[in-house]
Amino acid sequence: LAPPQSQRMETVELEVRALTQGLGFGPHLTRDLQTDVTKVDLPVYLLQKLKTSKMELNLGARLQWRSDTRKYAVSVFLGPTFSSVFRMF
Repeated sequence: LAPPQSQRMETVELEVRALTQGLGFGPHLTRDLQTDVTKVDLPVYLLQKLKTSKMELNLGARLQWRSDTRKYAVSVFLGPTFSSVFRMF
């Protein structure tokens, strides 16, 4: 094992979060100024128990794109909400 290497990056990032009609969005745009690579990340959350004090975000999908490879990636995530996890302990 070796210690982590020091790495310097110059990036500009923009992130927005929004809730609409049972969906949550969190688009994230990153531009690496050294390599001229742009990354776009668009997670979409399906909301349960909307407009209650127990609103939960535990299912969604994510679309990602990189300008250097021009490839897309799609992933689906599912898991317990934080409130469910904390109730276990």
